[in-house]
Formats: sequence, C-alpha cells, structure tokens
Amino acid sequence: MPALIPFLAKYWKPLACLLLAAGIFFAGWKAQGWRYEARLAAMDAAQADAHAEAQKLALRRLVAEQARYADIDNAKTKELTDARTEVDRLRNDVAAGRRRLQYATRPADHCQPGAAAAAGLDHARPAELTADARQAYFDLRAGIAERETMLSACQAILRGRTQHEAE
Repeated sequence: MPALIPFLAKYWKPLACLLLAAGIFFAGWKAQGWRYEARLAAMDAAQADAHAEAQKLALRRLVAEQARYADIDNAKTKELTDARTEVDRLRNDVAAGRRRLQYATRPADHCQPGAAAAAGLDHARPAELTADARQAYFDLRAGIAERETMLSACQAILRGRTQHEAE
C-alpha cells in the first residue's frame, strides 16, 4: 500500500479523468438503456393495439358470418317447412279424394273413346297409382324437396365464403 501512494500522487489527474470518463460512459449506457426500453415499450404497445384491432375485426367478421349463416338457415328451414307442408297437403288431398294422382299419358292410337273395350279394361278412366305407390311418390317428393333445400343452403354458404375470401 505505501507504494501505491506515490503512484497516485504522480498519476492522480489521468486516473481522475479515466474515472470521470468511465462514469460518463456508464451514465450514457444507462440512459441509452432507458431510451431503448422506452422505445421497446412503445413498440410493444403499438403491436398490442394492432393485435387488439385485428381481433376486433376478426370478431366482427365472425359475428357477421354467423348472422348470415343464421339468416340462410332460417330461410332454408322455412323453405323446407313450406315444401313439407305442400307435400302433406297434396298427400291429404289425394287421400281425401279431392285430387287424384295419375299417370300423365295419352291414349294409344288404337284406343278410341267410346269404342268397344276389351273385357276388364277401363278406357274411360286414366291409370292411377296404387296406395303404396302414391305413398312412395309423396315420400320421394318430400325427399327431393329436402335435398334441394339442403343443397341450396350449402351453395349459399359457399357463395358467401368465396365472396368473403375475395374481399
């Protein structure tokens, strides 16, 4: 330690300058760190705001899409209910005798109304379906209406998705 005192007495000014420069350097380093942290915090806040806006936009789009799907579903459910009601009404009318379900045919060239008919053939009345065939016809008609409604609902949803993706 006694050898250090003459060294310090001789070089105290350069050592003081060195310590002062080191202090200024570390103070600048610390201030720069604060500025950098503040800039990072501002960037994080901006990114969080952008992320929140993107989430709000996605939520608005999702709600709009779900509302559109609900509208399509309601419209197609009404169409299906109307089609089923119509089929049931026709079925009831045929069962009650208010309507007849028959083949759409034209008489053959050799069949003349009023001509002598062969035994067992009735040329005056058009051919009708049996009760089982009528039931099958109405079941098929109801199934076709259901499938057409389902298909049109799917097409409406897909049309909406392709329009949404094009935006």
